[in-house]
Amino acid sequence: MRDLIVDTDFLTQSQQCDFSIGDLAATFDACPALDRCFVTGTLSLRKQGAHANLRELYLLGADVSPAFLRALASWDLPALERFVISLTSAAFPGPGSDADILRVLAAKRPALRCIHVDGLHDVIGALAAIGDTWTEARFAGDIANEDALVEAVERDALRLRRLEVLALPLAVISPSAADKLRAVCPALRNIDELPALTLPAAYEDWNGDRG
Repeated sequence: MRDLIVDTDFLTQSQQCDFSIGDLAATFDACPALDRCFVTGTLSLRKQGAHANLRELYLLGADVSPAFLRALASWDLPALERFVISLTSAAFPGPGSDADILRVLAAKRPALRCIHVDGLHDVIGALAAIGDTWTEARFAGDIANEDALVEAVERDALRLRRLEVLALPLAVISPSAADKLRAVCPALRNIDELPALTLPAAYEDWNGDRG
């Protein structure tokens, strides 16, 4: 099996909060050829593990636990190119710890290119986690201080300019702050204006029986 989708497309993420595939490690172990995985519901994962071929991982958990994130950070996923996670099914900010998701983002992933994180307590902290291999970073959640955001982007402008897309929740900051950010980082986009990676549209063109 190359593609796995665990989602009820006519239900919202919050409506699926009681659903669970069980420990994701069992799925990864049973499907060594797994290429793309989209999972909604309560998430669990044992500590330590590896999957050599997984390229895309979409995790839409209901109130993703710190324990799950710490376990995920320890996994070896050398082929992972796209990582999408929604930390909460409710309004921002999410209940999870930013430190735990930042640990996941900082884990060594040599093939990682595209990252999307929903539910951050403070988007600013995630900017420092952007890796050298990344070409697209999307961060949604709260922005504690727009001046601090501008300062962070200006301070790290050279590295951020290597991105093809940096998507942030620009709707929650003033137009003048957004203009300052765009002047420093031409790749900046309003995350609300990009195609959603956390909806069924993300997998609608997958061919689930390709092998």
